[in-house]
Amino acid sequence: MEQLREIAPTVYIPYNTATSIEGVTELFGSLMNNEEAAAEFLEGYEQEAREARAELEDHLNGDETFGLYEVTNQQELYVFGENFGRGGQVIYDALELPAPQSIAQDVMEEEDVLQLSREAIPDYGADVMFVTSYDPEGSHQSLDFFVDSSVWQGLDAVENDRVVINDFDTFYPYDPISIRGQIPLFTEMIMDLNLNR
Repeated sequence: MEQLREIAPTVYIPYNTATSIEGVTELFGSLMNNEEAAAEFLEGYEQEAREARAELEDHLNGDETFGLYEVTNQQELYVFGENFGRGGQVIYDALELPAPQSIAQDVMEEEDVLQLSREAIPDYGADVMFVTSYDPEGSHQSLDFFVDSSVWQGLDAVENDRVVINDFDTFYPYDPISIRGQIPLFTEMIMDLNLNR
């Protein structure tokens, strides 16, 4: 910090000081003495979220649940809540879509991320599952480990063709600009699933 302060004014922001798009945007608006620009950014976000929710109205039954999952290159599986990237702020905040009760209770009310064993997947399965794969070498072995299992194949989302494998680099970030960019992506994916059939 001392070396950085010799270069320019430096602010230390501890990890997870602000987790929501609103909190992060307002924090940086305040730091830059530009609360007006922050407010305008959030107004744009809210407008885009309203438009996306309206666009999805005819494509949802209204009782579907949505979950966010990630497979790592170490054959680990995680489920995420609202404020840990992977699209959580878009699904649960912008689009106001519900999580299964198990995710709402055990993930969102706790650390917002939970590691699952392969056998526990059904307990946290959603009607619609968005999965990212952290796989820097591109081998897909860890993803295949889960996808090829009988437990995975027995999930309702799999049987109903409602599992979407998302690009890690696109959906990992949860900075305000990335979140706004993910809104139309998730909206289009959900519309393509044709849930209201």
